[in-house]
Amino acid sequence: MVIDSSVWFDLFNTDSYRRNLTKEFFEIVESKNIPILEPRVFEIEFIALLSRKYRKEEAINIFNTIKDKILNYVRLDYDGL
Repeated sequence: MVIDSSVWFDLFNTDSYRRNLTKEFFEIVESKNIPILEPRVFEIEFIALLSRKYRKEEAINIFNTIKDKILNYVRLDYDGL
């Protein structure tokens, strides 16, 4: 499953309804062992979204935490298609 970067960003939303809805979504995805695949552009998009709220270094650290601990991050490679 590919999940839009705006959905990931909602995990950090100040609107508790959106944040909780997103957490519930990810809990369902995790409980069903659905693999999450993201294209290369995801990293850039997500860090750019986070940079609106956090300093660049913090945004990169948050991305790395998500990449390493939350999602089964696979950079889709379109070379050779």
